[in-house]
Amino acid sequence: MKVGLILSAIIVVVFGIIFFLATSAGAGDPPKVTRDGALLEAYVLAENLPVLSVPTEPSADANERYDLLMEIWGRYDNRQTTRELAYSTKEELADLMIDAANAGRVRAPLLSRHATARPGLDADFARSVTGLVQALAGHAEATHADGDTQRADELARALLSFAVRLHRHGQTLTARMYGLMLIENAGMTLAKVHAGDAAMMQKLAAYNDAMVKVRKPWEEKQKVVLAGKPHVGDTLNIALNDKDPTWRATATMTLGRLKFSPGSKGNLKAIEAAIEKLKGDDNPRVAEAAQAAEAMTREDIQKM
Repeated sequence: MKVGLILSAIIVVVFGIIFFLATSAGAGDPPKVTRDGALLEAYVLAENLPVLSVPTEPSADANERYDLLMEIWGRYDNRQTTRELAYSTKEELADLMIDAANAGRVRAPLLSRHATARPGLDADFARSVTGLVQALAGHAEATHADGDTQRADELARALLSFAVRLHRHGQTLTARMYGLMLIENAGMTLAKVHAGDAAMMQKLAAYNDAMVKVRKPWEEKQKVVLAGKPHVGDTLNIALNDKDPTWRATATMTLGRLKFSPGSKGNLKAIEAAIEKLKGDDNPRVAEAAQAAEAMTREDIQKM
């Protein structure tokens, strides 16, 4: 009698466990760092920053001019150091940067022909755009040292305008992230050109403060989405609920990688369900990222 009761109890417990696992299999891990929702806000550069660059051609297409600049820079950005660039080449690039800053019509996606959408960061674009700004920042400082303050100022302002525009109007995470980082580089160049100018230092401080307010939460999101082993719950939360489409698209692409190492059947079901839902997202960037995540193969991941 006692044996029968014990066996019955064991059967009930076993079926209870099976039922629990079956009903919770699609839940997935709960979020951790994104649980309270604060990190899901759309952190963007403030709009009320001091005006340091006013386009002289309001109706001109800035996108076309920046594309041309990057194409010409592509002929030179494989040099070992910027010192290898001829003075005439630096001047040509400076003219193009200033011309682009003077064009008033800029729109997303800026530099879409050069910054490709992919899981993680686009290392080639990051290297190229950083090299361009560093080369021209050095040229602006050298021009200032040679006594042509007006030309140096014009170029330094154009560099800051480029960085701000890339952050605001870039479409990929790499473009927007490096635009944010290059605000600091360009600001330092402008500070050197205007050393001792208290009014300019105050304006540049406003840019730096605004940049830091965006950079800190972006770095936290980066730790989730671009980690070697992304947390499934937080990645799902960003992909589904972040208020910034760039981060949603990036997290969605990360789901394509996570589906091959989900950690549990529940996580896999949650990932697959999210990708399916995101394929019909109202934002085309997110929907395209979901299509890419669904099509992603192990071979694709190995090439990253």
